[in-house]
Amino acid sequence: MIKRTVTTNLKFLNLISNKNSLIKTPLSLVSNGSVKVNYDSNISMISGTSTSIFETKSYLENYNSYRFYSSKVFEVQGVKIEETHEGEGEPSQRGHTVEVRYTGKLLNGKVFDASGSRTFSFKLGANRVIQGWEIGVLGMKKGGKRTLTIPFALAYGKNGYPPVIPPSADLIFDVEVVDFK
Repeated sequence: MIKRTVTTNLKFLNLISNKNSLIKTPLSLVSNGSVKVNYDSNISMISGTSTSIFETKSYLENYNSYRFYSSKVFEVQGVKIEETHEGEGEPSQRGHTVEVRYTGKLLNGKVFDASGSRTFSFKLGANRVIQGWEIGVLGMKKGGKRTLTIPFALAYGKNGYPPVIPPSADLIFDVEVVDFK
């Protein structure tokens, strides 16, 4: 298998496996702000049309915690993200105020919160929501939908949020970005 190294400053960097298997790709930031990607010849790089995994260089700082399961399912810093609908337009970035609809569930499927038809707004990067949302909503496009599986450490921690969320509870959120500014 041929090893390749590419240096790119693409706004969107998408890595897709031909076999949809786990991909571990070494990445490094280059001094000019671009991203250096080492990859095997069975992995292709595509811009713009499939799952937008990386959107800014700051998003790459913890690249060792990225795991790719398929073109639509990946893990970022412990949050498992399933892109169920990509949406359209530019991706959300830190500093944007996003409007979302959501349903929050425990791992057993019990719904503990839902926005219903109303929307919930928050500013990305302002740490006004659980860390798992900051990680999982970043990069979503208008109309985009994701299912986020968030470990307790990136949600409500060891104590939970009694009586609604038990201690050390991993959570699942179905999130739709309605708009952002």
